Amino acid sequence: IEASVELPSFVTVAFRLTDTSGRGLNVPNDIVTGDQFFEVFEDSQPLSPSESFLQVAKIDEASAEIKTVLMLDNSFSVAPNLAQIKAAAKGVVAKALPGQTFAVYSFSGSPILLQEFTANIADLQTAIDSIGFGQPTTNLYGSAMEGLSRWNDSYTAGNVTRGFMILFTDGSDQSGINTLPQVLAARGDKQIYTIGLGNEIDSSSLNQIGNAGNYEIENVSELDSVFDNVQTEIKNDTNSFYWLNYISPKRGDNDRALTVTAKSNPYGGSGRALQVNFNSNGFTDVAPQVVINRGVFTPEGITAVTYSTPTGTTLKADTILGIVASNNE
Repeated sequence: IEASVELPSFVTVAFRLTDTSGRGLNVPNDIVTGDQFFEVFEDSQPLSPSESFLQVAKIDEASAEIKTVLMLDNSFSVAPNLAQIKAAAKGVVAKALPGQTFAVYSFSGSPILLQEFTANIADLQTAIDSIGFGQPTTNLYGSAMEGLSRWNDSYTAGNVTRGFMILFTDGSDQSGINTLPQVLAARGDKQIYTIGLGNEIDSSSLNQIGNAGNYEIENVSELDSVFDNVQTEIKNDTNSFYWLNYISPKRGDNDRALTVTAKSNPYGGSGRALQVNFNSNGFTDVAPQVVINRGVFTPEGITAVTYSTPTGTTLKADTILGIVASNNE
């Protein structure tokens, strides 16, 4: 994570709040705003919320791009349940979240891309309907690595690109082309949900691969509820991103350390605090102002707005220096 620095002395950082298992925490916006939830330090000194005009807020869910790889095992052993598996998968894409796109794969001996990332439900369901019986062998690890290669996570104060893989299988890796350590190395912090069906699954491997969640079911009729739960988890994760913005009091060409912690956090292990470095070269005092729609030909932005209503006009300006509201006739 890197801090975004803008002169005269603005510091902005986007970050994600998780539990100890790495799952995103969806804390309401009214709780994280102000100075009641987070503590912020510069060079180990507490940052004054009033003097720094500290703001913390959730990154708008509407600005998130959610890429989801649907990786479905269609090896011979799936045959008795294939119709129900396809029906459950079609139900998942029909309940897509705002900003969510899916790529659909089937896999047995090798992964086969059936539909590139799209939000078009009809195209996705057509791709799922096209899945037939595959090969006798199951290239589980190679298919997982193919799915992981399809996205890169990134987030800034204005946008989140987040990827997930939903990996369904009724068995274990049989092809021996790739290994479990290779999958874990390729995964890193990327999020995978694993869903295992039946008594032939490799529970140990699926549990290690499924860092976002591992579901083991005995009956294919449970798939609908499991898929619904996964979508709920993905929504919570997408709502776990926050941005922090303030005016730094630091001066001079020096490296600085920004530290953010959650108050009253009982966890004391690694990852308890967000630590980000930045340089304060060129930092000066901020001149309070409001600039609306600044552009190349309008460096001062819109300097006057007239808006009439029967009861008067309310102008609300949300700036780095807080919120200013005024009533004008």
